[in-house]
Amino acid sequence: MRFAPQHITLKNGKNIVIREAVCEDAQALIDAAKSYLRTSDYMCSYENEFNPTPEEEADWIKSHQKENSLLLVAVDNEKILATFNATGYQNRKMKHVAVLGISILEDWRGNGLGNILFESMISWAKKNPELEILVLETFSDNLTAINLYKKWGFTVDGVRKNYFRNGNENYSDNILMSLNVK
Repeated sequence: MRFAPQHITLKNGKNIVIREAVCEDAQALIDAAKSYLRTSDYMCSYENEFNPTPEEEADWIKSHQKENSLLLVAVDNEKILATFNATGYQNRKMKHVAVLGISILEDWRGNGLGNILFESMISWAKKNPELEILVLETFSDNLTAINLYKKWGFTVDGVRKNYFRNGNENYSDNILMSLNVK
């Protein structure tokens, strides 16, 4: 393991573990992702569009076992509460960059879990010999997320207008953010 498991107490008093995902988590990750998709307006897919097999999900987990990538899960007993992935580019010109993605189950939001995950991921990235820049994208109206990202030092690099279509007539811009870790 490249990430030592962390035992954390959240604001709600619950004790959880943050650890690196393993292939045996495949079905639990699928179930968690379906819940994220069902309960958040800020995901790029709808629940019915996400149908990986456990084998495909295991391959996705394995894709994060490269030196500049990491897939973290927050668990309560065996239940996955959140996922946070850094997907590092593999071509030499961009190997110093990783794209972040974070999702937290609805019932577990607002308990400090996002902050703990960012602290863990940024700490890992700073120690990683390959990584220099972390990037992410978010919906312009996801102010809670934008404020969290800014709190951790991310700055806005650009905006893609009307990038996300929410229904037939409503659009959100795509906010591009980054953080230099070296």
